[in-house]
Amino acid sequence: MAGYNPKGKLCLLRTPYAPMTAVADPILDLVLALPGEDDLPWKNEDRVDSWRHELQRGMLSGVARRHFRDMDWFVASDMGVYFSLAQIQGRQFRAPDFFVVRDVEMRARKSWIVWNEGRGPEIVIEVLSESTAAEDRGPKRQVYQDELRVPEYFLFDLETDELQALRLVAGRYVPIERNALGGYSSQVLGLDLVLWTGRYEGLHGTWVRFAYPDGSLIPTPQEAADTAEEQTRAAQEQARAALEQARAAEEQVTAAEAHTRAAEEQTRAAEDRAARLEALLVQMGRNPDEIS
Repeated sequence: MAGYNPKGKLCLLRTPYAPMTAVADPILDLVLALPGEDDLPWKNEDRVDSWRHELQRGMLSGVARRHFRDMDWFVASDMGVYFSLAQIQGRQFRAPDFFVVRDVEMRARKSWIVWNEGRGPEIVIEVLSESTAAEDRGPKRQVYQDELRVPEYFLFDLETDELQALRLVAGRYVPIERNALGGYSSQVLGLDLVLWTGRYEGLHGTWVRFAYPDGSLIPTPQEAADTAEEQTRAAQEQARAALEQARAAEEQVTAAEAHTRAAEEQTRAAEDRAARLEALLVQMGRNPDEIS
């Protein structure tokens, strides 16, 4: 497959993951110099997705971007992927609903161009609808398997709520077996993909979610924000409760001190009365010790 390097030389990619090797043919350089991302279409004007399709795609990319934010992992959603000359000549491109490429330069891109990047997606997730299912299960699957050699391919059918998981083994896609918790383990991400039924962005349904190997869901950005807000409120409540306890303890100390002062005053008053009585008895010539 032809490729293009930063110096403008036409290149060949043995596979999407093989290093690029310059072709020393000036005619090919002149005729087949490949375009970059500024020269290629990067939007599919004909595509119209359902709201649920859009939400599912957004959930996957939002969770992955937040989860891998400290890594140089490129997470894309509905971005064009270019990989062949025939594809360019037909003005066609593949735009996976979700894909990830690990350990790459983090920069803004209009499209993912394999001959510039030297590699292709490492995991692809397609959200199938009635109008796209045949394409995703047929031609797209063949492209991901034979041309791009995407190591892992997941398909989620919005009509049936079924998740299909495939892994590239010896150049062919084979099913990934469910793990003990009922999900599918991704070797690329180090996470599981699971089906979850609940409400997301106000819409109740079945969704594909990322989960840790122990089965716990990785929160969406909104869930994480809600949890953080709840934790903040709980901490504030604890702080208020602690302050009230401190005030109550302070009031108890104040009351105890007042009680002690009152007791001391009573003791002094009793001592004063005893002293006056003793002095009176002495004046009367009586011995105080004789008075019981």
